[in-house]
Amino acid sequence: MPRGGEAAFDAIAASGRDAMGQLRRMLGLLKETQGSLDPQPSRGSR
Repeated sequence: MPRGGEAAFDAIAASGRDAMGQLRRMLGLLKETQGSLDPQPSRGSR
């Protein structure tokens, strides 16, 4: 492997792990708020 190749792959792997962690957190937030996304009555619909 060329010089720096291992470091580059390590950086790619770390970046991928970080992205997956962010995605999991975002999906968790979406699951928590799923019930509150139902349409709400508007002020003029009385």
